[in-house]
Amino acid sequence: MGICQQSEEEVRKIVAQFRDIEAAKGVTREGVEAVKTVLIKLAKKKKSFPLSDFSIDPNADGNGDIYRLSEDDDHWFALYASIGMPGKGVWPHNHTIKNPHNHTFTKRGL
Repeated sequence: MGICQQSEEEVRKIVAQFRDIEAAKGVTREGVEAVKTVLIKLAKKKKSFPLSDFSIDPNADGNGDIYRLSEDDDHWFALYASIGMPGKGVWPHNHTIKNPHNHTFTKRGL
């Protein structure tokens, strides 16, 4: 199932902003916070991502569905949309961290 043309344009703009942020701030906490701000704005554009294009099967097992919106050929930037079943969820995480540090997630006032 493809995303609508408006969604595709929004995604292209967002990925371009990610590249600009990385170029200006690097892969730093400040850069991550800037990306977070951009993603929150994108998430609020509900008309760009209608449930008719991003639906889940209510009878399916699991927490929901994940849609790949964009991914660079070298896999550096990838943008996914996830939609969850009521009462289900997954903490934000990074699938491509390439360092030896142990990453843990904690619940902070959510």
